[in-house]
Amino acid sequence: MNVQEYIASGILEQYVLGILSERENAEVLRNATNYPEIRAEINALENALMQYAQANAVPLREGLTEEILNTLDQLGTTQASDNPTNRATANNSSWLPVLLGALLLGAIGLAFYFYQQRNKVVEQLSTTETTLSSQKEDCDKLEQTVTDLANKLNILRTAGNQTTMMAKEGSETIAFVHANSNTQIAYLDAGQLPTPPEGKQYQLWYIADGAPQSMGVFELSDDFIEVEFVETAKVFAISLEDAGGSPVPTDIQFVGAV
Repeated sequence: MNVQEYIASGILEQYVLGILSERENAEVLRNATNYPEIRAEINALENALMQYAQANAVPLREGLTEEILNTLDQLGTTQASDNPTNRATANNSSWLPVLLGALLLGAIGLAFYFYQQRNKVVEQLSTTETTLSSQKEDCDKLEQTVTDLANKLNILRTAGNQTTMMAKEGSETIAFVHANSNTQIAYLDAGQLPTPPEGKQYQLWYIADGAPQSMGVFELSDDFIEVEFVETAKVFAISLEDAGGSPVPTDIQFVGAV
């Protein structure tokens, strides 16, 4: 059982207001016995309702008590004229239920108002939590983007780095190979390439002194892709091949001289 969801469902407020069925009341009592958090929430709701009723109670106007007692005396005299000893019984049967009913209606009204206000606060808190969560996700994404850009900048600034641009005639799309002779590490920057058709993959090649040599197929990524460092490479090229690659390039898309 998810206790927090049960508390947030509103059933405890209905229990405190006394508007649940006998079966539902029994269920709440059973859960309150098994889960201290539910019992604590019920106590808090009852205390809050009591404080609210006390804080909003309307003081009796001066002289009202005397007027009520006089009215009761008159009612008692009329209804118990044959038997004065029944005066208390007559009073209880006439005015006490009315008074108790009025008090009960007032308490229910206050409790319902409190219940509505509580639901509004819960809804506002939920909306605020959702907004904060969304903002946090945006901040996390921005932070990751800044970190990625800083890492790329460090690679480009490292001494010994040499960048080769690969382009395609008639297209503004370009790709790069960043090879560092000091660190003997190379990276492919192919984030601008268009998504290949289904069943196709891009494959990277280099040419030193002879036929093109495969450097493997790769998936598109906004990050730099680490590839084999080839010190003797004079040309880099990217071809579009069937998934899994080809032993020789069949469809050269981008090419650039070192």
